[in-house]
Amino acid sequence: MTDAVQQEILRFICELKPGHAGIGADTDLIGGGILDSLAVLQLVMFLSKTFAVTLPARDLTPANLKSAAAIAKLVEARRA
Repeated sequence: MTDAVQQEILRFICELKPGHAGIGADTDLIGGGILDSLAVLQLVMFLSKTFAVTLPARDLTPANLKSAAAIAKLVEARRA
């Protein structure tokens, strides 16, 4: 399921940040300047709506938001 989740996350980020269409599952979203604070809020709302998960503030760490793969892992953990 994680691959499907990753693809949805990547699709959303590419729509949100069209200048970054070449990102992959392991692209550093924080360090690469792709996700800023506003984009993180939009991403959290997208994840909540799309995957029916609640992400507490303690989960919104740079490590958990570093890449689509890390975000997908977080989503899967919260869905369980």
